[in-house]
Amino acid sequence: MKTAMRMLAVMVWMAVPLGIIPLGACDGEEEPDPIHVAIDAECDNINPDYCMLPWPSSRYLVEDAGTATGWRLDYDPEAFELNNRSDPFDVGPYNIQDGFPPSAQIITLFSAPVSDTELPHHWDMDASLADGCPTVLLDMTTGERVAHFAEFDAQFEYPAEIMMYIRPAQRLQEDHRYAVAIRDLQYDDGGAVEASEIFAALRDGIVTDSDLVEGRRDGFEEMFTALEADGVDRASLIQAWDFHTSSGEVLWRDLVALRDDAVERFGDGIAIDIEYDDVDYNEHIYRRIEGTFTAPTYLDDPDPPSLLARDADGNPQYQQDWDYPFLALIPRSLAEPGAEPGRVLAFGHGFFGTMTEAESGYLEAFADEHGFVLVATNWVGMSTTDSGYAASALVDLSEFPTIVERTMQGIINQILVPQALTGVGSHMEEFHVDDQLVFDPDEVYFLGISQGAIMGTTVMALTPYVERGVLNVGAAIYPVLQSRSTNFGPFELIFSAYYEERIDREFYWSLMGHQWDRIEPITFLPHLLADPLPGSETKKILYQVALNDDQVCNVGSDIAIRTAGFEQMLPSSHEVWGAPVASEDPHDGSVAQYWTCGEDDVPVGNIPADDEANDAHQCPRRAASGQAQIDAFLHPDGVVIHPCDGACDPD
Repeated sequence: MKTAMRMLAVMVWMAVPLGIIPLGACDGEEEPDPIHVAIDAECDNINPDYCMLPWPSSRYLVEDAGTATGWRLDYDPEAFELNNRSDPFDVGPYNIQDGFPPSAQIITLFSAPVSDTELPHHWDMDASLADGCPTVLLDMTTGERVAHFAEFDAQFEYPAEIMMYIRPAQRLQEDHRYAVAIRDLQYDDGGAVEASEIFAALRDGIVTDSDLVEGRRDGFEEMFTALEADGVDRASLIQAWDFHTSSGEVLWRDLVALRDDAVERFGDGIAIDIEYDDVDYNEHIYRRIEGTFTAPTYLDDPDPPSLLARDADGNPQYQQDWDYPFLALIPRSLAEPGAEPGRVLAFGHGFFGTMTEAESGYLEAFADEHGFVLVATNWVGMSTTDSGYAASALVDLSEFPTIVERTMQGIINQILVPQALTGVGSHMEEFHVDDQLVFDPDEVYFLGISQGAIMGTTVMALTPYVERGVLNVGAAIYPVLQSRSTNFGPFELIFSAYYEERIDREFYWSLMGHQWDRIEPITFLPHLLADPLPGSETKKILYQVALNDDQVCNVGSDIAIRTAGFEQMLPSSHEVWGAPVASEDPHDGSVAQYWTCGEDDVPVGNIPADDEANDAHQCPRRAASGQAQIDAFLHPDGVVIHPCDGACDPD
């Protein structure tokens, strides 16, 4: 396929109109002298307004036969803007990767405000595939256009400049080469946006005196040829560049290795220590059990900040067994005389929360009504005790990998905690009533809400213990979510105090995709329903979403739905572009379902809602219709029902 595309590209290039200025002179004519261009050796130089833009760009790739893609990142630390303490930025954790993240949020900058009336918006993805679209994202490996939406930064502080984002509709393909093209834009004052001098020289065949620029010319010619084959007029381009995505393995290999080692060491559970056992706890909970479970630890320090310990070859390395907290709740319905054993529901808590969120009134009532034993643990890396250290990583972004690698331990713990309960826990008297075990060890399910749904996707893709899970108000791609979420305000205040220019912060948020992709769902969604990771099996997932969620944005939820291949249950208050429709009700498979809770629309762009409370985020899991759907699904032969008469609107 690649060979055929390359041959087609060569034929198209041979047919390029004569209006493009040739690199060499005609016979008998003197070749023009190279033009002088000013460059910074550490920068991309295509965009003179910011060193590292556009991003991602092949400018920062070097060939490496030892990687899966044949490429390796080669960021120059001198290219990065520093915080106001001038802390150096450590490129080491980035330069080991073999390409750019397939979740890449493409970013560039213009020197003045640009009209966005013609940009493809997230509610009209078809516009991004139209012939005249001003933004083009082309998969050069397949020759196909990629659906996307484009937007200007709604929070940019300086009217003299404006950032543009191009956001793919779903995760890009691994180990593929992509071209980005921007054309036919106008400034707000009506003037045409022009190409930079260096880009124009590459576009128009004008030789420069820069070895760095000329060294990129062959790659640009390949890109221009591919764009022309797709009908994109070379002369119309304002900016264009290419990049190559990483392999999948470079992103998921650490977690797969950790999972494999932890499962082998853990067996049926290493140990449980009960610290607190409260019987007759409240109107819904018969027994509240708090204690610790012992799990393998891979961090160089159990307390934050910490990184994975590694061997001489860079592989994660077991350190010791460590005690982690857990909470279990036995509902009253399972303590009644003659009650059948219940189901185990592992619970993943919300944004920098704790395991005690399992004690929320709605969840206790749900467990009591439907016969679930709840079990939860704090999400190491993203729990309340980690929030201060997470904030400190925004003071010096060289510390950011500590958040990611500490969260890897948290993911492993989430995988292991239900196995601790059904393994060694099943032999403990605290989990028996009248000498009967209160749960069936073969019925184990997962419920993640908010952050627990986001990171719970990763857990479900990796766990060997749970086949079915509910992911409630989840999404994917933190660089998409953070600027649209009301949750990130306090972190943004800290971030902006040390990285004062918004362009720096937004560039870094995009760059952090290199790190986020090692843990977050966008890497694991393609392996959830099909193409399981090594040592994993496909899962069945109920994906519940709230329309106008001001904490976890619908844009990110839709990206997750398309990337995983969830079918959507209709009728719905929101139909997800590109997602197939479930053909029957009830449905034996994995489904995404939207709820409407009467909330006002959230802002259109990358800006959070105002400070007024928006309860949409809470709606699906608290609504009777949402709980009925969860209960019907979480059985060995469970199905997805459409729980509403028409679109789900509990109000």
